[in-house]
Amino acid sequence: MATIRNLKIKTASCKRIVKELHSYEKEVEREAAKTADMKEKGADPYDLKQQENVLAESRMMIPDCRKRLESSLADLKGILAELEEANQKEGPEVTEAESTIVDVEKLFETTESYNTTSYTYATCVTYSGSSKTNLHATMDPKVVITYPRREKEFVGWAA
Repeated sequence: MATIRNLKIKTASCKRIVKELHSYEKEVEREAAKTADMKEKGADPYDLKQQENVLAESRMMIPDCRKRLESSLADLKGILAELEEANQKEGPEVTEAESTIVDVEKLFETTESYNTTSYTYATCVTYSGSSKTNLHATMDPKVVITYPRREKEFVGWAA
């Protein structure tokens, strides 16, 4: 049974996740600038690798946050539909929920059009002495796969 209280909770949850998503996007921009600055200044390779790991971790949080936002949006739409069926579709809470749904859908539309033209970057994973494949994060829109104990290297474009 959907209630106005549940609607308020789901609306607040969507708003919180949107705010979190924007925060992660800003963090990625900040960390990418810091990484580029370190490369430009010729920083110590160890420090540079650590900074690249920080950047890769920040980038991994954005898809996770988007999935949580999609799930929260679906829950919000479901509760709103249940309230509509129960003829409780009036009040400021319902209006706020509807505006939140519109805002989140606009956010998805703008990021989807951006994602169709951008490239996917590999996550930096290091396996030393194992038989697993190493993926190295690069600033170029390509994926470099290095096979351990071999001298071959495959470079492919990630779209």
